[in-house]
Amino acid sequence: MKWRGGVWAVFFCVFAVLSPAVEAGASCPGDELRVEIEGNRKTREEVVRRLAELRGECVPPRGVDPEEIRQKLLNAHIFSDVDVKVERTPGVTIVRVRVKEKWTILPIPVFSTREEETGGGMLIMESNLLGRKKLLVGGASFSNLGSKYEALYVDDAVCGSPWVLVLRPLYSDKEFIRYDDEEKVYAYRRRFSMFLV
Repeated sequence: MKWRGGVWAVFFCVFAVLSPAVEAGASCPGDELRVEIEGNRKTREEVVRRLAELRGECVPPRGVDPEEIRQKLLNAHIFSDVDVKVERTPGVTIVRVRVKEKWTILPIPVFSTREEETGGGMLIMESNLLGRKKLLVGGASFSNLGSKYEALYVDDAVCGSPWVLVLRPLYSDKEFIRYDDEEKVYAYRRRFSMFLV
């Protein structure tokens, strides 16, 4: 009975992946949708379609607005330029999307100072991990009183679903010192670890 949650998770992922395929097999009530994407050297085509909300094989009931698609893709913050053109032919709507990708690996310097502690470090952020628009941040910081190692992972579409997954591991090893005026009263070391889901 302990594995029941895992079975449901697998079922949910399979359902989320197969839903567009089932929709593709059905006949479209309106026009058929064709999406052509250019310029995505890193970002996967299915990710561009998901961000633009053009996942099915049929034109959505609300229609296709090129400016709305362009804005949705720019709002993903992984493209520096987006151009969308829509061509309508009898029974088929063709959406041509041209994107220019940003450099998504960014170094983030960290500096801090307070009372008797001064330190700094570096975090590295990748906002388009494996071309799937997953966010990964990791790094460390060091001070005169200890060190801290941390990471952050954000999946904005678990198995293609609207669910969001956030993972946050953290490890800290610090020395705490208590002063009475200028005299050191005591000091102790504290190790702290956390894994947040």
